[in-house]
Amino acid sequence: MARMSIDIPDDVKERIDAIGDRVDWSDVAREAFERQIVASSFPEEPSMEDVIARLRASKKEWEADHKAEGHADGRDWAMKNAEYPDLKVLAEFEYEDEEDLYQQIDDHLRNKTTGWDDRSFWESCENNPPSDDYVVGFLEGVTEVWNKVRSRL
Repeated sequence: MARMSIDIPDDVKERIDAIGDRVDWSDVAREAFERQIVASSFPEEPSMEDVIARLRASKKEWEADHKAEGHADGRDWAMKNAEYPDLKVLAEFEYEDEEDLYQQIDDHLRNKTTGWDDRSFWESCENNPPSDDYVVGFLEGVTEVWNKVRSRL
């Protein structure tokens, strides 16, 4: 595989370093290059295949962005705001279907803890209801923290 170097602003590099190896930055760059190649190779009137390829790339990016945002928010919530029963319940939450995952979690919290009567866990979420990709990332962030602390509680 060929290698290349790119220039990025210092503040972007600092934020990348803060995230570390939780993200495969080569994959991120590769996907961005692929999207741009697809977008730049369109004739004046793109074919439906070109449109589909562009939209698939856009969808993949959107899903990855939502999942990464959810992961960061889940980790942040677990580290700063979570109470033990909610953290445990969410970290151990198992699901088979990602559809309406946010609603499954609301229902699960209402059944397993006492603090979530008729409120939605996601009320403070910027995108309410959150996308399933965001929720999957959120659960991964919560689980990451739980796995690091549970043996010490």
